[in-house]
Formats: sequence, C-alpha cells, structure tokens
Amino acid sequence: MYGTIAEAVIPVVLNSCPIAKAVALGDTSLPTNADRTVGCKTFDRDITMPVSFPIYLMAFMAFVGWILFVIFGGIGLSALPMDLIREYQARPTFKITLRYLDNKKTHLRDESSKLLAFAREIKEEKQVADTKGGWAGRRMKSKANSKLRKLKAAYFLMEKEMSKYKTECNYRDLQESQFTFFLKLILGCFCVLMSILWVLHIILFRLIVSNGAPAYPFLNNMLIGLDNANLSMLATTLFGFFALYLLWCTVKGNFKFGLRLFLCCPIHPMKRGETLLNSFLFNVMLILICSVAITQFCYNCFSYYARLTSADLLFGAQIKYLKFFNIFWDEPIFAYILIGWSFVTMIYLLFKPVDEIKL
Repeated sequence: MYGTIAEAVIPVVLNSCPIAKAVALGDTSLPTNADRTVGCKTFDRDITMPVSFPIYLMAFMAFVGWILFVIFGGIGLSALPMDLIREYQARPTFKITLRYLDNKKTHLRDESSKLLAFAREIKEEKQVADTKGGWAGRRMKSKANSKLRKLKAAYFLMEKEMSKYKTECNYRDLQESQFTFFLKLILGCFCVLMSILWVLHIILFRLIVSNGAPAYPFLNNMLIGLDNANLSMLATTLFGFFALYLLWCTVKGNFKFGLRLFLCCPIHPMKRGETLLNSFLFNVMLILICSVAITQFCYNCFSYYARLTSADLLFGAQIKYLKFFNIFWDEPIFAYILIGWSFVTMIYLLFKPVDEIKL
C-alpha cells in the first residue's frame, strides 16, 4: 500500500492577478488597493506531495488506533467516573453485623464452589475437543475458550468481593480504607468534570460547524489565554493532561468491555503487585497503538492552540490529506461515533451499574 497511496493531496487556493500598468519613470503615484484587485482570479488546486514511510506508518497506526480508541475510549468516558463514584457508594461501612458477615461468607463459599464446578466443566470440554478433529473439534474448542474468558471475568469479580470481605472483617483495615474510598469519590467527581468538558468541547468545536468554522473554540480559548498570559508551561501541562485522561479512559474502557462482553474480549486487569505479564504487555500495546490516534484527536480538538507547530504540519497537512485515509478524516466521523457510543454506555450503565456474571 505504501508504494501506491503514499501521497498527500493538499488543497490550496491560488490567486492570479495581472500586473498593474507600468508607471511612468519618475511618477511616484501607485495604484490604489481597488485597482490592484481588478482582474484577479481565484483557482482551487491540489498539490500532490509524497510522504515518507515513517509518516505513512504513523497514519496507518492512527487509523487502527482510532478504531480501538472510539470503542474503548467511548466506554471509558462514561464508565471511569461512574465506577469511581460507585466504589465509594459500595464501600465497606462500620454498620456491619455478624449476621451480615456470616451471610456473605456463605455466599462467597457457594460462588466459589460454582466457579470450581464451572472450571472442571471447561476442562472436560477441552479434553473432549482434543479427541475430535475437523469442524466439530474447532467448534468445541471455541466454545470452551469463550467459557474460559467468562471464568476469568467471574474469578476477578469473586476476588474483588473476597478482598472487600476481608476488609470488612478487619476493623483496622476498615478504618484505613475509608480514606481511600473518599479519595476515589473526589477523583470520581473530578473525572465527571473532565468527561463533561471533553464532551462539550467535542460537540462545540468538532461536531457543530458552520461555514467551515466551529461553533465555539471553548477549551482553545482557555489554553490560548494562558499562553498569552505568560503561562505557557501551564497551558502545555493542561494540554497533556487532557490527552492523558483520554488514554486513561481507553484503558478503563477496555477493562469494562472485557467484563461485560467477555465472550469476544478477555479481561486484562492491572493490580499492584499482582499484574500478570501478558496483561501488562496487552495494556502497554493498547496504549502505544491508541496514543497516535489520541494525539491526532487532541490536535484536531485544539487546532487553534496548536497552530504553527510541528503537530500542525504533521497532522494538519500530511496525514490529514493522505490518500485513502482522508476519506475518514475529512469529516469528524470518528468523533460522532465516540460521542454516540459514550452516551449509549452511560445509559446502559445507569440501568445496569453492577458488574455481575451468572455462571
């Protein structure tokens, strides 16, 4: 593909004006502005410019990253703040009775027994599938793998409930956990603000466009104002923080997607001191792939602030007008999907906020 479509077709506007009539030698009079524009013509032309392989590779990674970012980032914009606030609401409290602890212990024991029975069932199905060949064997293996992903998601939720139960049983841990959950509430409220700002900015600056101009620059004005007030470092820090928040939403969205749609995507949780190597590598790979798309998205959303920068030359000229990819970037198709998917996720989580898996 690089050899055939590695060209950027950049539209430009050419102005052609005739030379004003010669001025007599020694005559200091010059044509007025009105006279200078008489006979001028405007032409729309396309400049074809070849791009290097690194830039083409970056465009390809951005295209792949956009697909993942729209799916997972749209989920994370709604799920991240809602989950943080819900963790505070479902926190262990001091109003715990012995009957409550006994009932929860019995419930956890029953659920653990179901998990063990389900795991044995998967093991038997895999053994049977190994003895069969052809289409029937592959179908049985696929079904067993789907059940295995379901088992992993259910085990993660069971482990989370067990950790909460241990905290409730220990009065000292219960005291220490209250501060942690209070911080999650503050962080959740902050994430609500960040998600609202992002959604409003995308709608006002990217989706509502009149005569080629956005409805309102919104966050661009804030960053440009800080830059003009000799606070360039703060403006750059806020720009990076907005981008990192989208990365955080993407990782959160992938995890939420794996918990709810485990049949097609396994979960890869990140826990301090307990993260598996394959989960760590998967999340790093996801961040690296989506980082290019998120960088391009941030440039598009903050194009006024990023004017006359290296990002403007890279994303605003070469990658934006690259053949084949310009079909998807001429219009904010991905931005529409991102906002729509985020609203769908928010409505779904409002009606079904609890992560639960029935075996």
